[in-house]
Amino acid sequence: MFGLVASAAAYACLAAPLPATDLKPVGSVAYKKAIFHLYDISLCSDTGTFQWDNPFVITLKYKRKFSSEMIVKATMVEMSRLSGRDQSEFEPLRPTVDKCFPNVKKGDQITGVSMGPDEAKFYYNGELTCEVKWAGFNEDFFGIWLADESRAPRKSKVLRGLKK
Repeated sequence: MFGLVASAAAYACLAAPLPATDLKPVGSVAYKKAIFHLYDISLCSDTGTFQWDNPFVITLKYKRKFSSEMIVKATMVEMSRLSGRDQSEFEPLRPTVDKCFPNVKKGDQITGVSMGPDEAKFYYNGELTCEVKWAGFNEDFFGIWLADESRAPRKSKVLRGLKK
């Protein structure tokens, strides 16, 4: 089973829309809600390990369709929950996040590239959709999947390569 997960993560690393780099898989998990498979997510880095201070790439491969509105709303709610800040503090970020996340259908991919603690780039099916510059953005946003306080802490540990 781990071989299949590692293979999926390795493929996601190879398919990341970046200049030729040596990305290595860190972890990969499937996110499901009840009986519905929502998306698969893979984490890659140049070292094959995860640290907030090092560059990393996350790719979500969708297994269902979602509207941009649904994705953006869930993003804003989770960023607020994880940071402990009121959702209104993230409202100035909403127009940028709207550009990052279009409607998706089964098979679509969104890739987020950490460019440092305050900056990220997002790609939809390999095409750049947006660049975000926001104080603390990476932990606020990518923490949705990578933080110990995520909605799925066990999956977060697997994604970060801490558990199999």
